Amino acid sequence: MKLAVIGCGKMGSALLGGGVKSGEVAPASIIVFDAYRPAVDQLVEARGVIAAASAEEAVKVGDVVLVCVKPADIASLGALLQGTAEPKLVVSIAA
Repeated sequence: MKLAVIGCGKMGSALLGGGVKSGEVAPASIIVFDAYRPAVDQLVEARGVIAAASAEEAVKVGDVVLVCVKPADIASLGALLQGTAEPKLVVSIAA
């Protein structure tokens, strides 16, 4: 199973880190994207996860999509998720 994490801020990186630290998720099975590229680069270096070039790539690769973006960004991401060819399990932490 591949996990896509969109949004690598404090909450996204904390959830990802917890999954890796517990051994429940292997870093090689995690693909991450954030509009702020330094956040992605930091997670790649610290956790050994895979960087996506775009949110579209992350969604395409992931079997499960963890959405950790600000509520204002949910609408545009929702349109992207609806356009995927196959069903995905989407988990959002947005308020």
